[in-house]
Amino acid sequence: MALPFIAGIALGAGIAFAFTKRDQIAKSLGNLNLDKKFQDGITASKATITNIKEKVQAEPARKKPGRKPKAKIETQATPNSQDESNLKSATNLNLENSNPRINQ
Repeated sequence: MALPFIAGIALGAGIAFAFTKRDQIAKSLGNLNLDKKFQDGITASKATITNIKEKVQAEPARKKPGRKPKAKIETQATPNSQDESNLKSATNLNLENSNPRINQ
């Protein structure tokens, strides 16, 4: 339960120490040439990005394999009115004869 309290004290002490030694810290960081390293990193990343863009644009676009087309169902021409009446009567007969309990 006291862990956040102890961590806060340690963090505060570290900040106070860094504030008192800020001149020495600035001198040591100045000797590292961080600005030059940042600029080198930026130019390297820009070169990498342009190389990747060129490779992507040079490659042809790949097509994803699509679905296979479904087989076409052939539809018959609509029957004339006489055929329709024969068809309706035939289906009615089939429905009546399909259930054996009805015929008993």
